[in-house]
Amino acid sequence: DGLGIVTATQPDGLGIVTTDTEIFAEWDKTPEFEKVHIVPFNDTIPRAYEFDIFQDYVQPYLKAHVHRKFTSSDMFMYHGVQFKLMAAEPDVLGRIGRQTTIYCEGALNPSM
Repeated sequence: DGLGIVTATQPDGLGIVTTDTEIFAEWDKTPEFEKVHIVPFNDTIPRAYEFDIFQDYVQPYLKAHVHRKFTSSDMFMYHGVQFKLMAAEPDVLGRIGRQTTIYCEGALNPSM
């Protein structure tokens, strides 16, 4: 009868596919990094409380930007703290994904 059942729909719920249904599938072959080293700029880190750079800043930013592509030396800002991707393996355009090991040791001092 030309019908198929779909379980991944927007909004969530059961959907029906007919011959009139438009299906959009994105296929991005950008690789996922194996390892990255991300550090904050020292002058942007808040001094008023104890914090965990990864838990409080890096992880929430990456969850909100899962499709962002990075290269070494890219910078981003989250809640007033500026970060730099110091190194990535492999050193190509890539994404930080679930299998990526993330290192956050150290901080950068701003320079002119």
